[in-house]
Amino acid sequence: MLLQLKQKETWSIIIPAHNEGRRLSDCLEKVLSFLDGEEGVKAEVIIAEDGSTDGTLEIARRYAERDRRVKIVHFPEKMGKGGGIKHGLLRSENDIVILMDADLAVEPPYIKRLTEAILRGADIALGSRRLPNSRIKNGQPIHRALLSGVYQALFEVLFPKIGVRDVQCGFKAFRREVLLDLVYDVDTDGFAFDTELVVKAWMRGYRIVEVPVEWSHVDGSKVRAWREALEMGMDLVRIWLESKRRGRTLEDEGELKRFYDSLPGDVYYRASRSLFLPRRFWHRHKNGQILEALRRYGRGVRRVLDVGCGSGVLTERLGEEGYEVYGVDIGEGFLRWCQGRRRHINSIKPSYLMGDARSLPFAEASFDAIICSEVLEHFKREAGEALEQFRRLLRPGGLLVITTPRRGKLWGLVEAVWTNLRRRELEANHSTFTRAELACLLEEHGFEVLTCGPFMFNCLLFALATPRGEGRR
Repeated sequence: MLLQLKQKETWSIIIPAHNEGRRLSDCLEKVLSFLDGEEGVKAEVIIAEDGSTDGTLEIARRYAERDRRVKIVHFPEKMGKGGGIKHGLLRSENDIVILMDADLAVEPPYIKRLTEAILRGADIALGSRRLPNSRIKNGQPIHRALLSGVYQALFEVLFPKIGVRDVQCGFKAFRREVLLDLVYDVDTDGFAFDTELVVKAWMRGYRIVEVPVEWSHVDGSKVRAWREALEMGMDLVRIWLESKRRGRTLEDEGELKRFYDSLPGDVYYRASRSLFLPRRFWHRHKNGQILEALRRYGRGVRRVLDVGCGSGVLTERLGEEGYEVYGVDIGEGFLRWCQGRRRHINSIKPSYLMGDARSLPFAEASFDAIICSEVLEHFKREAGEALEQFRRLLRPGGLLVITTPRRGKLWGLVEAVWTNLRRRELEANHSTFTRAELACLLEEHGFEVLTCGPFMFNCLLFALATPRGEGRR
């Protein structure tokens, strides 16, 4: 289907920039000069500035002040290429999104080739150095060319059906809605980000075309070739393993609810008592750490909300600790199981109700603490809506406890192996976070982060936060 555009072509050009102080001015001058000659195009240039320490942000601000087309997305900490592109995409407004590197290995006029491919019906257009009409103007050093060739060969061995000849060229265009659909399911932040983006697009049936470009090697690369090659190779194997994992990609919240309605209500109760000791340890250790955080940081905590309570294992333990606790979940089977368990409880009996974390049926400032354990990752770009709800429901000085999968090779390996070993599909596909992304998300939605870091063998993130302005002393 041809792209239905507004009155004129509209482009959002996203340029990730970490310590690009030496190259950014030249990049912006050339991009803006090119856009000046494109009379039929409405365009914006988004600099995804990523924790630079060399003046990159100041350069970007100077250009933004004098040219309204230039916008900045800034992170005080390095979020990685993926994090920068995600936030730049949210800031974008136009139909076609172009991703290009600040080194201008491909000159801006080739943007037209990418956008023309999109207008002809492609969902994704990839700049390619390996097509018959491509041209290498200034080749890479031999060791970089060798590593690049080996990586591409490994990609073609692992993903022979995709048929992309150059997955690494940092020059791509997307229909905006396609990139929005893909980017929150990409778990790589480094140089293999582009590879996973292409793999996920192919798995979802999007139309991918390659476009020949003229490419030049640019000196001054910050990439440590051998180390990054090893990282990218490991990421590529992880991406392949994840492509083999079992798990549904749910397209809307109705599907998500139907999926969790279909699960047995006692599934996580049984997991916490499983004869498979790693599974039992996972659930018990995680819950123990949450309880310890409440004891340590939860001064004055009496009323607790457990969002995504599942089989109510943690909810019951909270009642045993003397808290007045409410459990919320979207799964009907979970709620039936939890309600049936109440009559066997001799301590404070939890209250259970059905609800979505993005729309919780409680009054403002009605809880001293909220626990959200392995839930936030299911909301992708709507995670902020859940955090807004949590901030609304917490009293001043209240405590938010979050656990969520940490983006990394270990989590990808664990998930890929485990989803294929177990007999029943127990979870839908979901997003992951880096420490910086989760901390940034919390701060964006009005929280002061008390702590945020990896735990459970670096597979999960554990975060504590309080509504901003009401931090604990």
